[in-house]
Amino acid sequence: ILLLNSVCVCVRRRRMVDDIIVPEDFSIFDDVFSPKREGCSRCQRPRSVCLCPFITAAPLAVRPKLIILKHPHEEKRSLTTVPLLQLALPPETCHVFVGKQFVNSPPHMLTHLISTHECFLVYPSPNASSIQDVKLRIKDLTKVAFIFLDASWNKAKSLHTKNRDLLDRFPCIELQSNDISKFVIRTQPNDKCISTLEAAALTLSQIEDDSSIYEKLVRPLEALCQYQIDHGANIHDSKERKKMMMLSK
Repeated sequence: ILLLNSVCVCVRRRRMVDDIIVPEDFSIFDDVFSPKREGCSRCQRPRSVCLCPFITAAPLAVRPKLIILKHPHEEKRSLTTVPLLQLALPPETCHVFVGKQFVNSPPHMLTHLISTHECFLVYPSPNASSIQDVKLRIKDLTKVAFIFLDASWNKAKSLHTKNRDLLDRFPCIELQSNDISKFVIRTQPNDKCISTLEAAALTLSQIEDDSSIYEKLVRPLEALCQYQIDHGANIHDSKERKKMMMLSK
C-alpha cells in the first residue's frame, strides 16, 4: 500500500520526489493488488461465485428463435443478463448481434433470420399486441423469432430510432407482468421495466405455455443479485418509485 501511495505521489508531484522511480507498466502490481482468481470456463466468473449450479445443465429446448440487438455499451458492463441467457439456451436459438446500426450492412446471419422467420419486436408501442394475441396468429413456433434491444432504456430508444427502417417492418409485442424486475442491483426507469433476460424468459414461457421456462432462465439472475447484495451491493428502487417516495415525505 505504501508503494502504491508513493507511486501516486510521484505521478502528481514528480518535481518534489524525483528520486522515486515510477514504473512505466503498472501491470507489475497486478499480482500484488489485484490477484487473479481462477475462473469458471463456462460462466466466466470466479469459481468462488460460479453461477453454473443455478444454470440448467443442458440448454433449454424452446421452439422460437431469439434475436438480440445489443448496444456496444453493454459489452463494457460487468453485470449484464444476456450472457446468462446464452448459457441457458442452445446457440442456434439465441443470436446476439452487437452494434448501433444494423440497417445499411446487417450481419449475414441477421439477414437470414429475419428473412426466414416471422419476426416480432418486443418493445413498447401504442400499437403493440399482447403475447396472447400473437399466439392466435402463429402456426409454427419454429418459424418465429422475437427481437429484443439490449441496452439501457435511453440507449434502447436510440437503438430503435437508428434502426427504425429495419424494426418498423415487424409488429411489436408489449409484455404484461405484475412483478417488478428481479435485476434489483440495477436501477430501472419504472417498476414495469425488466432486464433483457427477464423479457426473453417471460416471452418464451408465455408463448410455450410453460412457466418453468421463466423460472429456469431467471434463477441465475436471482443468484447473481443475491451474491452482490450479500457482499455490500444495495437494492435499487426504480427511478419512478424513488420519485414517489420523495414526494410522499
